[in-house]
Amino acid sequence: MSRQAERGALDFSQEIKSPGCPFKTSMIKSFLDGYLTRKWGFRMRNSAITSIADASSLSWTDALLTGHERIDADHRHIFDIAHRLEAELLAPPEHSVVGEVLVELIEYTGEHFLREEAVMRSIRFARYDEHKREHDLLVQKVNALHRNFMDGNGDSPGEVLDFLRMWLTHHILHLDMELVRGVKAAGAPEETASAQDD
Repeated sequence: MSRQAERGALDFSQEIKSPGCPFKTSMIKSFLDGYLTRKWGFRMRNSAITSIADASSLSWTDALLTGHERIDADHRHIFDIAHRLEAELLAPPEHSVVGEVLVELIEYTGEHFLREEAVMRSIRFARYDEHKREHDLLVQKVNALHRNFMDGNGDSPGEVLDFLRMWLTHHILHLDMELVRGVKAAGAPEETASAQDD
């Protein structure tokens, strides 16, 4: 994304938050849905797009609670790391530790995915393959972001943050919510469905 496009996106973001904004929420939802489809190949439900349109940073919100204590704790921690990454990406380069925070995000997210996959196997989750494929795609993308950053060829901070915000919100609101419904439908106690915790 060019500097001019980034400035335009920032201006647009500030404008849509103003009281006299001529854009309707439906227009913003439509724009975000089309952008996500073109950029990352997935579509989101209106509730997810609304939360993203209203989000100004990579911060946890209770709208992302799944109802599964361990999964929710992991998600909060991932958002904490992502929020620190956001601060580092926006910090002056000489003080930045982006690479270190990206490694922490990669490692913790990998541990979280292993726990989720253990939960899915424990209940013989019907959509295990699809859910695991999403995990694998995120790991590949974040590893590529880290590699590119270390090589000095990274995406702009805005693109990295947009990707993380959109992808994490989509994944939690759709796939993880579906997983927790599967845990509840299977009648598995949370302790059993979290056997791989630590």
